[in-house]
Amino acid sequence: MSAIATAPPALAARPSAGLFRFAVFFAVFVLLHIKGGAMVTSTGSGMAFTDWPLARGSLWPPGMDAGDLFEHVHRVFGTAVGLFAIVLWVWIRRADPRRWLRRLAFGLLVMIVIQGVLGGLGVRLGSGEDGHTWWPAAVGHGVLAQPTLCVAVLVAFALSNAFDERVAGPAATVRTARKTATFALGLVFVQLVLGAIVRHTNVTGVLWLHGVMAMVVSLGLLIAASYSGSRSGGAMP
Repeated sequence: MSAIATAPPALAARPSAGLFRFAVFFAVFVLLHIKGGAMVTSTGSGMAFTDWPLARGSLWPPGMDAGDLFEHVHRVFGTAVGLFAIVLWVWIRRADPRRWLRRLAFGLLVMIVIQGVLGGLGVRLGSGEDGHTWWPAAVGHGVLAQPTLCVAVLVAFALSNAFDERVAGPAATVRTARKTATFALGLVFVQLVLGAIVRHTNVTGVLWLHGVMAMVVSLGLLIAASYSGSRSGGAMP
């Protein structure tokens, strides 16, 4: 017997359009911040300053070269991400009645705080002599970045009108779609860990594994997307 999904009851109070726009802005800002972090690693600027949270004991040290600027702007953007996350959490608490979304917004804030701490530990425990951050913290910092972005996007999606849309579908089909999507997500996470290890340790064997996993991840995503698309394409809202 097929289970038919039904539309949820209307919310007691819909979040404002302003809150949704801010959540989208925040997700884009997080994406740009991650890109900036990648540039810091690519340019080897992670140990431009050996102190944290200040930089050479200053909020904006004078005489910075390009590498110093990459690292310091990344830190400043990280602070902005944290402040924006606080605003988003408080705004959701005041404007949205869904308890799970409030908890998710708070969890997002906690993830960002952990990100900042990991980045700071990478610097404080890193080696100023060879210019390398402490790799366990650096790997954790790199791996957590993408899940943080995913949660930010989920929060923005939950605040959109599209989130309440539902389509009918057999229960067995829905379960299979969820399993394939979850499996693909697991592959992506493994690839993130391998990529972070390669970036911060330059282990050759992991590099080859990372390359092979790229093909495996692509195949897993293709299967999950194809299955979900073929089963829901003809569904009626």
